Amino acid sequence: MNKKQNLYFLGFILMAVVMFLGFWGVRISQDYYSAFVTARGNKSEAVEQIQGFGYPSDEIQYLRPWLEKVDSFRNSSLQDTIVIKASDGAGLSAYYYDMGSDTTVLVLHNFNSDGNGDFYFAPYYAEKGFNVLFTESRGFGNSGGSYIGYGFFEKNDLKDWIQCLIERNGQNHKIIIHGEGMGAAAAIMASGEGLSGNVKFIVAESVYASLDGLAKYLLKESFGLPPFPVKNMIDDKMKKNAGYTCKDVNVITYAKKGSIPALFISGSADTVVPQEMSEQVYDAYAGEKEYLLVEGAGHGAIVPYGEELCTELMDHYIQYYLQ
Repeated sequence: MNKKQNLYFLGFILMAVVMFLGFWGVRISQDYYSAFVTARGNKSEAVEQIQGFGYPSDEIQYLRPWLEKVDSFRNSSLQDTIVIKASDGAGLSAYYYDMGSDTTVLVLHNFNSDGNGDFYFAPYYAEKGFNVLFTESRGFGNSGGSYIGYGFFEKNDLKDWIQCLIERNGQNHKIIIHGEGMGAAAAIMASGEGLSGNVKFIVAESVYASLDGLAKYLLKESFGLPPFPVKNMIDDKMKKNAGYTCKDVNVITYAKKGSIPALFISGSADTVVPQEMSEQVYDAYAGEKEYLLVEGAGHGAIVPYGEELCTELMDHYIQYYLQ
């Protein structure tokens, strides 16, 4: 084979590799776009692949007493289903546990949950006698909407829920916002845009600094995929269909304008949203703030590993900001 033939052969091989990677990237990006961005994608299958969302059997046994407390709260309280229309016309659903209190805890769930999920703080808030509103983010549970926004859309939906509570309970009604993961991101982003004075403080569990950084981290650590070109292809699909990209969900940018008092909580064993991400948001947050790191706690399991620390700090926030 002469030199010219060698060049043709190498060119053919290179072209074949590029075509393979292109087809592979398109297929992979389409699968993950469908699971993580479209409202009716296969979320359960996606969640199973993310290390830290699921718990090993021995940890499930450890968490069981807290799961039973959550079940007891839900079973012993009257639940009212509320449906509102978001500012863009999407129907949003929530479950309301009305205790007749002048304070409601507005819960914003994580990606692996919905309005019926295991919210370990529920028994604590119930003991305080507060109402609890379990919202369902667009694309989850009974809520409408075509795309998941990871805070991009949900920050505006949060304002609609706040207005709903004020209309239902009066202009002087007090509200605590408690968000987990993407729910925490929505809360901090909404605070940066300005919220009603009815919101007394925010609890942000395991908040990520940006969707761009989180996507790159999870693609590499949980899925074993190169962020480039997979994330770039996902971004292209997101921009074309949903109207935003991962870079548009920069929580730190909003945190710099945050004004509502906020309590940031993360776990040292969180492999979904590493504590460093939450610390970055905490450092950037402009409003009054405190940070609690619970040793040994994984994603979504803060209370079982740090109940005493959490309740002590929560008691302080309630006493100081609700008076």
